[in-house]
Amino acid sequence: MLSSEELVDRDLSGTRAGARYYAAIVDNLLAIVFALGCAQFLPIDDDMVRGLSAYVFYLLYYAASEGAFGTTPAKWYFSLRVVDLDGRKCGFSRAVLWTLGRVFDANPLFLGALPAAILVWVTPKRQHLGDFFGKTLVVHKRDVRQSDD
Repeated sequence: MLSSEELVDRDLSGTRAGARYYAAIVDNLLAIVFALGCAQFLPIDDDMVRGLSAYVFYLLYYAASEGAFGTTPAKWYFSLRVVDLDGRKCGFSRAVLWTLGRVFDANPLFLGALPAAILVWVTPKRQHLGDFFGKTLVVHKRDVRQSDD
C-alpha cells in the first residue's frame, strides 16, 4: 500500500490524466442516460420537478457507484478508483461529498468541467473540488489495497 504522496507521484505520469479524462466523458454520458431514464418513469407532470429529479439521479449515479464500489463503470473500465487519503475505498459519506463537488466544478453553468480540469491540473495531489470535500484521490487500481477491489 502506498501513501497519498506515493499514490500521487505514481499518478503524475500523464497516462492517468488521460484515463481520468476519458473516464469522465464516458461517466458523464452514462450518468445522463441513467438520469433521464429514471426521471422519465417518475409519475410527475411538472417539467421543472422532472428536470430537478433527473439532476438528482445524475448525482446519484456517482455517489452510489463510488460509495458502494469505490469506482464508477467508466473509472472501473479505465482501472481507476476513488480512495480516501490512506488509499482505502472512499465509502458512502466521502462519495457523497466527492459528488457534491461536481455541483460546483463540473456544472454547465460554471463553464462545464473546466474548473475541475484546472484544479486537477494545478493541485499537487491532482484533486478537484469534490476530492477536497471528500478528502479523496483518484488513483490507478494497482495502488489500491487488494481488499478494496
